[in-house]
Amino acid sequence: MSKIITPNDDFKDRLIEIGDKLNRFVIPVFLTGKFGRPEMEGTGFFLRHNNKLYFVTASHIIDAAHLRKSSINVAVNGKIINLENPVIKRVVLKETEEADKTLDIAIIQISENFIYYETCSLQCIDSQKTMYGRSFNKIDIQLLQGFPVSKNKPVKCIDKNNKTFNAGLWTYSFRFYINCDFKKFNKNPSTHYSIVRSNKIKG
Repeated sequence: MSKIITPNDDFKDRLIEIGDKLNRFVIPVFLTGKFGRPEMEGTGFFLRHNNKLYFVTASHIIDAAHLRKSSINVAVNGKIINLENPVIKRVVLKETEEADKTLDIAIIQISENFIYYETCSLQCIDSQKTMYGRSFNKIDIQLLQGFPVSKNKPVKCIDKNNKTFNAGLWTYSFRFYINCDFKKFNKNPSTHYSIVRSNKIKG
């Protein structure tokens, strides 16, 4: 469902600028692996809404935590911290109580008594500065940020003794492909979108 385009210099400059602004908000999530070390499971972000602080991540990460009987850990300013028995609200399928792949969302409220509350607050996005509740006639571009997971790269970035994580984010961008034949791919346009995939930009 993708089509390759070659990005121009303006597109590249905008991508770098936006990526730099969003870097501090992308928070890696770790679960405890079978060898007792943190293993990256995904990412999330801190969100302030109605004067309360939340951590937003994927519901399937909570499934993985339950399966491994692992705590949920995040890296804030490079330090890996335990969210300590958090209260979690998430979207699940009624039949299985497992993550709903269509709306794969989990919300963890961060208590004001949490020892790292202020640290987490400094990494949060205010809901008034998000796209929540807004509508647009046209959306030209989507931007995603994440950490490389190929060849077990995150493991090399973890200092188990000091409980720190040091890795660079990768920024990905996609343009929407308007003329996709969703039926051909057995997809529903109300819950899916198609993209125009750019070639990799060095650096």
